[in-house]
Parts: sequence; C-alpha cells; structure tokens
Amino acid sequence: MWRMQTGLGTVFVSPDVIARIAGTEAQEVFGIIGMAARAPWIEGVGEWLGREPTKRGIEVWIEEGNIDLTIYVVVRYGTKISEVARNVQERVHYAIARSVGVAPRKIDVYVNGVRL
Repeated sequence: MWRMQTGLGTVFVSPDVIARIAGTEAQEVFGIIGMAARAPWIEGVGEWLGREPTKRGIEVWIEEGNIDLTIYVVVRYGTKISEVARNVQERVHYAIARSVGVAPRKIDVYVNGVRL
C-alpha cells in the first residue's frame, strides 16, 4: 500500500489501483497488441476468478515510498520494439506521477510476443 500524509490525514493507494492505471495507459500506446500473461497459469486463474484485464501483465512493488513496476506486453509485428517499450515507460510514468502524486522509480517492460 502506498501512502501519503496530508494536512487532513493519510491517503492510501492500493497496488491494484496503480496496476490498473499502468495497464490502461500501456494499452493506449501505438504498437501494443495487448498485455501478456506473466505466468499463464496464474493469469488463467485470475481471469477465472473475475480479475479485470487492465491489471493483466502488471506487477507493482511498493517499498519505502518507491513504486516499481514490471509490465508484460505483446507488440505488433513491424513496429520498432525498443521504441514501443520506451513509449510504454514514458506514458505509464507520466500517468502514475499525475494520478498518484509520486513518479515510479523503475518501470521494466518485457515484450513476451509479437503478433500481426
């Protein structure tokens, strides 16, 4: 849980909220076909239990006030993979900094596949 002290009290932000923001923004980047499963059997169980697809392929770690993310994606064939991954990092970084009020320390992007 990420927390921030304000003059009126404490604000707590769940890692699930951060994952949804990251997933929504990552899917908007040109060249992204979709989110990839971190481990297919884990994602399959999550979908069976009704887990939302915007959190699919996103891992969030919060330690000592720092936010680290790992994002697993599938990229469109013919796009420059390094450019797409960099765009995902920049867009997610900006969205989380704007929404949560703290910029992520690290955003790792893993390309798990390429599709037409």
